[in-house]
Amino acid sequence: MGRLIGVVEIPPVRSRVASWSHSPLLSPRRLGGQTLLGWIVDRVRQTAGLDDVVVVTDGGQLEIARARVPSSVRLYDYFAPTDDSERRDDSRHATGRDMDNRAAADSSAADSSAADSNAADSNAADSNAADSNAADSGAADSGVSDGGAGRGRNRDVDALGRFAALASELSASALVRVVAGHPFVDPQLIERLVAAADRRSACDYTGFLTATGRRSMYMRLGMVVEWVGATALEQAARQALDDDDRRDATRYIHSHPDLFQLRWLPLPPPFDRRDIRLSLEQHEDWEHAQVIFEALGAEGLSWPRIATLVGNNPTLRARMERLNRVDRV
Repeated sequence: MGRLIGVVEIPPVRSRVASWSHSPLLSPRRLGGQTLLGWIVDRVRQTAGLDDVVVVTDGGQLEIARARVPSSVRLYDYFAPTDDSERRDDSRHATGRDMDNRAAADSSAADSSAADSNAADSNAADSNAADSNAADSGAADSGVSDGGAGRGRNRDVDALGRFAALASELSASALVRVVAGHPFVDPQLIERLVAAADRRSACDYTGFLTATGRRSMYMRLGMVVEWVGATALEQAARQALDDDDRRDATRYIHSHPDLFQLRWLPLPPPFDRRDIRLSLEQHEDWEHAQVIFEALGAEGLSWPRIATLVGNNPTLRARMERLNRVDRV
């Protein structure tokens, strides 16, 4: 029987606000005496039934992340660079130069360039595992693991391949994906999701859905997670070819109900609205989080109490709605 692993995901820094030198999710600012990342990991660890909680982040932020969580938490590189990926980049650049100078090149040089390019592409897939093992060995001394590079067609953004590799390495039967920056992620909601998946004899994915059919993971609600089976991740990693499907760990799965068994739970009605925003993406989001935290305290942050507090504060909701409009939620 495989294990159920919680994965706290910090998206690559280049996808965040440009003014940050690193992800704002790695801010040293504190909630309840802990860093934001440490607080989120601790919240997820309170979930009954999870066998472990790990963090996956941009390789350039691993050392910062290490300082933000207890030493017992394992960290994994979102995409570990390897010699193989560098060779493929060099091959693409060389091919581009050959195309620019095609008029000046003779036919034999063009044929040689094409053959070299094809050979590089063929060898790339075979060398992934060896390169990944070498990267694992180099990271072990620092307490940080890259966990393998996955099967990505575009490894710079291959979240799908990364999660599939994580599930395999951790001997997991399923992963609970938690996007970092959700300080109010609720263990009760996670347990509800896991229980729904366990009740189905065949289930590949479980998530929350709004009354209008919108996937809540793509909102800035900041409280929900998703459950995904390891077998489904492995299948999706083999089949998905579109770049958008590779950039998101679960997009291909929940977008193909013809291939996977999906289970949707209704989002709790108090949160099924556009004027609630609990994710941390802007500086003003931090101010809202502090208001909630100071009002309820560390022990009072259950989702019903947060819903009541925000629901009874029209000024706070108006500010949240304005931020959501700016971000086109």
